[in-house]
Amino acid sequence: EILPCKPLEDQNIGSRELKIRTLNVEVAEERQGEVKESQVEQNKRVTSKFPERITENNSVVTSGGDTAEASVSIKEDVQDNEPVKVQEDSEVAKSQDNFCLSSQLFAEETKRRLSWMDERCKTLEKSRLSNPYEVFYFRKSELSWCPSFKAASSNVFSHFCKDYHPESTCTNKEMNGATLYRTNKIFQEHGRDGHKRFLVVRQPFIRLLSAYRNKLELLRELSFKTAAQQMMQNHRPIKWNIHFYRAVSSEQAIKHAESMTNGKPLAVAPKSDNPYLYPPYPTFREFVAEVLAGWGNPHIVPAAQYCGPCDQQKNRWDFVLKVERFDCEMNHMLNITNNQRLITSQTEHWATNSSPQVNMDVILSYYTTLTEDQLIGLLLYYEEDCELFEYPCHGFMENVRNFKGAPHVYQNVWDKHR
Repeated sequence: EILPCKPLEDQNIGSRELKIRTLNVEVAEERQGEVKESQVEQNKRVTSKFPERITENNSVVTSGGDTAEASVSIKEDVQDNEPVKVQEDSEVAKSQDNFCLSSQLFAEETKRRLSWMDERCKTLEKSRLSNPYEVFYFRKSELSWCPSFKAASSNVFSHFCKDYHPESTCTNKEMNGATLYRTNKIFQEHGRDGHKRFLVVRQPFIRLLSAYRNKLELLRELSFKTAAQQMMQNHRPIKWNIHFYRAVSSEQAIKHAESMTNGKPLAVAPKSDNPYLYPPYPTFREFVAEVLAGWGNPHIVPAAQYCGPCDQQKNRWDFVLKVERFDCEMNHMLNITNNQRLITSQTEHWATNSSPQVNMDVILSYYTTLTEDQLIGLLLYYEEDCELFEYPCHGFMENVRNFKGAPHVYQNVWDKHR
């Protein structure tokens, strides 16, 4: 589910003020500098040879070998009590396209992001946001990565895979990421010296929906059967109590959904009065209820808690990439860190467990099935991600409330195959 390096016109995320706790803090700053070359010319530079490379002392090395000082101008940090005006969506998209045009502009944007994070961390509970839970070390590239799952994690590893595995292994989408790197000791981090750290983040509510659609809806990920059964038992209203066994009925429904996923209906269909058959998997509302009740799966845990970006003395992060501009940002980071051999085209994606892409109307249709309390609960749950990584989460929720389309309709696989 990787989005291209261009404005997404269908993602009409609002520009209302981001209000977290009682702070009227909005997420955006003016981007500095003007792009002097035409967009066509600079796009050719980026997508072909990457003729410039930023060195660690902020010098730009051109294809001819000349070195010039990189001009980095970052707006002064905003005081905590000063509201910041959010750029209109078109302005944000334009500025994001701008820093995708060259590695120098991306380096400037990276410094701005890290400066913003440092300032915002002063107002948050640093003890909960300072210790990365999991970090992988790519020795041959001298880069370390904290994975935020459902934020292009499979595609991150695809860039580094060929340094450690045969090409046939790296291009085999049936291979499980856990087999290739999560349980592989070669990727365990060894010290901080000599390598740079990066993490990839994503709009938290789109990431959450991606986890639901990929792992639970119609049980595309069969390893989540137990969790799905528990969600249905905990949060789906039922009519019967006498001689009704939740565990047995929910298990029958899950087996039925699994058989539909595999395309092999059960020899004996479950009883049609089983309330867990409609649908035979957790709804998005049931899934969110379980998340807000404390389900701590890595695919939904806030990236700020999982990767601990607030202890810049002990766990300094050098790059914060965004899924919304993943291709260009990853390639520019590889260019800056002298890993040009790993730069790939925008079409070389390796998502082992991706779901079909959806537009913003489809995304909003899922969220309109939630209660107001759940919407508020999600804003609280992903509070730090919204603030640290500059996502207009309140604007997104306002779009949910104002959405005029129909709510998402769950596929009733029992009726379909009856």
